[in-house]
Parts: sequence; structure tokens; C-alpha cells
Amino acid sequence: MSGGLKIDFSTGVFVNGINNVDYIMGAHHFRYRNAQYFTNTAGGDSIVYFPGNRDTTGNLINQNKKVFNYTLGFLVHIYPRTGNHVNYGGAIGVSLNSSNLMMLLGGSVMFNVGETRLAIAGGLAMGKHSGINNDSKQYLWNSQEADGTLYNSPYQVPKFFPGSTVTTYDKLQLSWFFGVTYNFASISAGSSGK
Repeated sequence: MSGGLKIDFSTGVFVNGINNVDYIMGAHHFRYRNAQYFTNTAGGDSIVYFPGNRDTTGNLINQNKKVFNYTLGFLVHIYPRTGNHVNYGGAIGVSLNSSNLMMLLGGSVMFNVGETRLAIAGGLAMGKHSGINNDSKQYLWNSQEADGTLYNSPYQVPKFFPGSTVTTYDKLQLSWFFGVTYNFASISAGSSGK
């Protein structure tokens, strides 16, 4: 059958790039050289290092970032009815994981498989993403700053987080999505014919 529009409803699994980020305080320790700073006779700054190193310990903010986000979701597919076994159209829908509802908008390819249809869809996803304010970003732990790193002075040691809890807020993020879904209902609109 061909002519008119076809609307399909499907559900399936999706992957997208909207990352859930957990911000957790973690204890880190660093070392720095025992030094004394003074002004020399020429008026410049000088430094003298003494034997032995000093240790310091404090909290930094660790990021536990997921590269991909796997969800279950629902799509509405709208495409012209051609009578072919493969159809192309647009898709809109939602997906949900344990903590985030995401809107989906993109295109889909529908395959007739016996009495039902399978779809491959992709496009843009929009959902919430955790963030921290700019003041807290200076206390993010850099994985290149391994515990036990030796610095030449205490002024080079990363600044420790002074608070007891990390305050986060939600912001919207746009990313990509890809999904495979199974059709469970259809609506035809417009004329039909051979």
C-alpha cells in the first residue's frame, strides 16, 4: 500500500552523549620541598631548599563522568507511505534513565520485518546535566596530579576544597543519540492505493 502518511509508535534502547556527572569530595595528599624565600642583596627574590620534604593533605572534588548514557525510550515515527520494505522519516520521543528524562528529535529508518517493523533512529538529545559553579571548579582534581606528587613550593600545591559538601545544579545539555526500537502500533493518514 502507498500514499499518505504513516505514524508508528515504537519503544527500544538508546545510547546518547548526555553524561551524568557525580561530584564527590576525595582526600588527596601532596608533598612539597622545604624551602625558604628571601630578598637578596640585589633586591631580587631568592629561594633556599633544605633537606627533607613536607606533606599536606586535603579534599579535592572528584568527577565521576560516564562517557555514554544508556536508556530506554519511546519514539513516534512519521514518514510517507511508499509500500516499500524500507521507509525513511522523522522521529520525536523521550527516553528515561534512573535520574533523567531526555527529549529526542531526529530521523529514522523503518524496516518491515514480517508483520512488524524495526527502526534505527538517530539525532539530537536534550536533557539535564549536573554542573558546579565557577568558584568550585578551581578545586577539581586533575588526574595528572597524582597523590604523592612532589612540588618545589607549597604555592604550587593544588588548592584544597574548603567546604564540607559540593553544591551542584542542573543545566540543559544537547548531544547526539542513537537507538534501535520495535514498533508496537501504527496510524495511517491520507489516501492509499497500489
